[in-house]
Amino acid sequence: MKSWKRYRDDVIAYLDREAPVNKVVLAGHSMGATVSLLVAGARPEKVAGLILVDPVILAPNYYTAMHLWPFQRGAHHMAKQARKRRNKFDSREHIQYKYKGRGAFATWREPFLQDYILDAFDRTDGNDPDSDKQTWQLLCDPKWEAATFMAQRNRPWNALSKVKKHQIPITVLRPDRDSVMTDEVAARLTKRCPHLVLKERVNTTHFLPMEAPYDVRDQLSAYISSLIEGLSEDEIGPMKRTLST
Repeated sequence: MKSWKRYRDDVIAYLDREAPVNKVVLAGHSMGATVSLLVAGARPEKVAGLILVDPVILAPNYYTAMHLWPFQRGAHHMAKQARKRRNKFDSREHIQYKYKGRGAFATWREPFLQDYILDAFDRTDGNDPDSDKQTWQLLCDPKWEAATFMAQRNRPWNALSKVKKHQIPITVLRPDRDSVMTDEVAARLTKRCPHLVLKERVNTTHFLPMEAPYDVRDQLSAYISSLIEGLSEDEIGPMKRTLST
């Protein structure tokens, strides 16, 4: 795998099947944000708006290098970490014990870790449900995750040019700490696409959706209300908050 084109094409195939006529608002975090941008670049007529949460967008010269030297691979350190990721656990409780408050999960609010465990793992032992002998396995194989990190022959800046040409509304939510986008890239984004709105959220890291979920949800709700439902700004009110923490 050399790029995230297959992920882009998966989303396009889904949109062609589920929304063959209507435009949609695409939102994503990290790689998902970049894939959303790539979809808009390939099929701008399908996208009404974009909400990108700390997208993996690197400097243009990085992507130039990835395309000029096909045997050079990107994201080495993250790929190495992914290959070492533990793949099997003895129980869901064991997973939570190993993950809660550690590493990338240290800043996550409740109940995001529980949701992650529910969606990211599957029980594969085949024993009775109440058996003490259980095996829970990551659905995303560490080797596949590593290959994804390495596949950086992408063209997000070309896609951004298409977004600019078609004046697709676009908002980028960026954390104030540990963003994957450098300050230089953030400045270049707003210069390359003047109608882009860049919002920085204080006291957040790359895992902004798990730390400040209402910022993401409210932005998504506003885009859907205005771009899909056609409501005016004064008709869009704040959404009720339901998380206790």
